[in-house]
Amino acid sequence: MKQQFDLRVRDRCVFVLGALLPSIALMGCDRSVENRVIAHGAVTYQGSPIKDGTITFIPIENSINKTLAAEIVNGEYSISSDSPNVGGQYRVEIQAYKSTGVEVPNLLSPDRKEGSRGTMQQKEPFLPAKFNSNSELVANISPENTTLDFSL
Repeated sequence: MKQQFDLRVRDRCVFVLGALLPSIALMGCDRSVENRVIAHGAVTYQGSPIKDGTITFIPIENSINKTLAAEIVNGEYSISSDSPNVGGQYRVEIQAYKSTGVEVPNLLSPDRKEGSRGTMQQKEPFLPAKFNSNSELVANISPENTTLDFSL
């Protein structure tokens, strides 16, 4: 009988420890990390601000970092992240767009009326490939280095 009692006590202890251990281990983890600006700056091409475009930072040295991207609006961009691991070297791809003057259907329009989604100006990229698909631009992001301007 005493041996049976000892087994039940042991089983309860194992169960309680098994239930509490993960909670104790996670007590130091802050899951409420807020988005913070990790990079921002100006982007110009031939001395003029890029009015409409994208900027993408692709990790070079650290595979745990994720690719970061933002829109360029009137020559400015800002990238936020909730990841604590964003520092390091990145290959930078910049794309800029200009209007062709042609109206095309807007497939992303919030106007859900049947048969009508509206139109938008067709855009085409105009930067040379050396700034995007064949880019050799490199940037180092760190807490001390968050302002990254690009004069193309």
